[in-house]
Amino acid sequence: MFATTMCLPSSCEPPRPPGPQRQAPDTGRALEPLWVRPPKQFVPVLGALRELEQRTSDAGGALLRFGHLYGPGSSCASDGSFVHQVKAGKVPLVGGGTAVFSFTHAHDAATAVIAALDRPVSGALNIVDDDPAPMHQWPPCLAPTVDAPGPKGAPAALGLPWAVGMSPS
Repeated sequence: MFATTMCLPSSCEPPRPPGPQRQAPDTGRALEPLWVRPPKQFVPVLGALRELEQRTSDAGGALLRFGHLYGPGSSCASDGSFVHQVKAGKVPLVGGGTAVFSFTHAHDAATAVIAALDRPVSGALNIVDDDPAPMHQWPPCLAPTVDAPGPKGAPAALGLPWAVGMSPS
């Protein structure tokens, strides 16, 4: 069993099936750029990813950009490491919880891989739920479903050393 409600918008209903976010008409290509203004320590990593995407696209290959994976065996499963952190009260809402997460269920990720192998696809595709979830919505929704305390607020400055993929811009 896994914590299905962990990645939900405020309604706490099951997530919709994934699909490329903001895709270009008739192409399915992702229009979402990689992190626009990453912290300095991530600039080389993003540069390498951009180059890899460009080379893969130039060669006619496909790139599947997955959101945070959830489902059985993931860190978001009921016995997963992230859920353990929530239960321990170690997941604060930093800076008001404005960071936004995009999620992908493990089954949907596998389905996307098979679909990409089964048809001619090229370029970068975002394989994520249709409804990105801000931190101020989904951890408070998750907490009661796993018998955890609600997350507490924390100043934005506390999150800076760990700001990995959580920039709202």
